[in-house]
Amino acid sequence: MKPIITLIYPAHKKNRAGNRKKGKYPIPQLSMPTLAGLTDSRFDVNIIDENIEDIDFGIKTDLVGITTMTALAPRAYEISAEFRKRGVPVVLGGIHVSMLPDEGVLHAD
Repeated sequence: MKPIITLIYPAHKKNRAGNRKKGKYPIPQLSMPTLAGLTDSRFDVNIIDENIEDIDFGIKTDLVGITTMTALAPRAYEISAEFRKRGVPVVLGGIHVSMLPDEGVLHAD
């Protein structure tokens, strides 16, 4: 069985479960499909856009990658903490952690 990588794009609280407006879709992000396409075929890749679907923190995965911009960094850190509590290693990326790596490293493996 192949190792599983789960890539997550966090949502602002107004776009999470219970707050999503029916028929309104956010602009799709290209970073996650690009990373998935570049990932070696030895791995299976899941993509979760929290603007579209809820995150199942019990999902079977071997690694979580989260991208974030500054406005979504607090949510990215919450997501990271949930997976790390379950023993799943987390990698953070995106403009926020690229600009503030000393902060990002506190929330990732």
